[in-house]
Amino acid sequence: MFDIGFWELVLVGIVALLVLGPERLPEAARTAGLWVSRARRAVGTLRAEIEREVDLGELKRLEREANAGLRDLVDETRAGVQTNDPSLQPAPELMKKELRVTSEDELRIDGESKRSAP
Repeated sequence: MFDIGFWELVLVGIVALLVLGPERLPEAARTAGLWVSRARRAVGTLRAEIEREVDLGELKRLEREANAGLRDLVDETRAGVQTNDPSLQPAPELMKKELRVTSEDELRIDGESKRSAP
């Protein structure tokens, strides 16, 4: 993050020793260490939350694309099945159900989960 080398740290230590003195320097170093660790933890938490949000947005986009593709496939299948033979027509209750892909191996039909074969 900061490009601080060894000699810069030595210079900061000498200045801190001169300003604070040998009695208060260990306590100031501990306090500074606590604040630095809290800041790092906060930045890490924020970074993880942002990464989760980005991943969640990507997953939602993929779900929308999969649902659109599934709808297109269902529409194409329905159009291809148009026939006069009533035994080949899909049941009317299946024609009204909404299809949605919720994960890569699960299909939801009007809230009922249908697992695909492994």
